Amino acid sequence: MNYVRRRLICQRAVSRDQPEQSDAYHSGLYLTLVWLVFRSFKLVRWGWFSGTVSVLIGGFILAVFLAMFNYLTPSGSFVVTAALSR
Repeated sequence: MNYVRRRLICQRAVSRDQPEQSDAYHSGLYLTLVWLVFRSFKLVRWGWFSGTVSVLIGGFILAVFLAMFNYLTPSGSFVVTAALSR
């Protein structure tokens, strides 16, 4: 039982750090994709409509990640009652 409890504690500690890192990673990936589409490959001309659509899509992606972060973050108090032994 100690192994399972220790594993659960380690997983919770790691999962708290991951959403912040993945959010920055995905935001950078989206900005790189927008740069490739508009500037490098010039697939779409930059204008008020295409800029508004790309900003709205980016805002939607950011909102989804924030909602996932809010949903997956544990709430309440988490207390370890047993000492971990090796």
